Amino acid sequence: MTAKQEIEQEIANKIKVYLDMVKNSGTVSEQNKAVREISKITVLRPSHVMLNHLRMGVLDIETMNLNADFAICWCIVVKVYGAEEQRIFQLDLNKSDLFLAEKEMLIELEKYLQTFQGLSTYYGSIFDLPFLRTWMLAYGLVPIGKQTHLDLYFTTRKLATSRHRLQNVIELFQFAGKNKHIPSKGRVDPNIWVRLNVNHDPEKLAEVVKHCVEDVKALEYATKRLMPLLPDIVQRR
Repeated sequence: MTAKQEIEQEIANKIKVYLDMVKNSGTVSEQNKAVREISKITVLRPSHVMLNHLRMGVLDIETMNLNADFAICWCIVVKVYGAEEQRIFQLDLNKSDLFLAEKEMLIELEKYLQTFQGLSTYYGSIFDLPFLRTWMLAYGLVPIGKQTHLDLYFTTRKLATSRHRLQNVIELFQFAGKNKHIPSKGRVDPNIWVRLNVNHDPEKLAEVVKHCVEDVKALEYATKRLMPLLPDIVQRR
């Protein structure tokens, strides 16, 4: 082993020790301390460390309405940042009781989220997670707790786009020309939402789920492109 390889191995071993500290730390301060130590070793900001070294979930949801006390959730998509792994949770329209179907979906979601060290969303600290937490409490479940949460919406506020929507950000990336590597980010036809909300049409649900998957891929791509603008410290929300 060369001297360079020995140094790289030593760095890798130190990172592993601190990653174990992050995963097993009992307090927020211990977790933040471990992330800061990794940042010193790798010369990366803490937010970069979390995305590159921790298991982060990119999450998006689609709902009947923006207010949880007037609507339920149609689907949730969670993708592992930087990996192919992805899980889709969607309402089982074959069940006569959609409240029961949503409760079962949220139970499965909560189990899966326990495998992550943090989440990445777009406006998720204001909409997605509060919506999910509201219904978890309504069903007598333990709501999703505070955790390391990168909400890219606040990073895009550093840009001067006309609207701070993910679609505007993706269109900004597409300005230089069409690129097959840039995920699409469109909107769902209002007719699809109406037919799904009123008729509970499985075909319309499939289209909404497809849109949710596209949103997650677009969010992951935008996160990578906006890496230089990410916050130094990712808050627990």
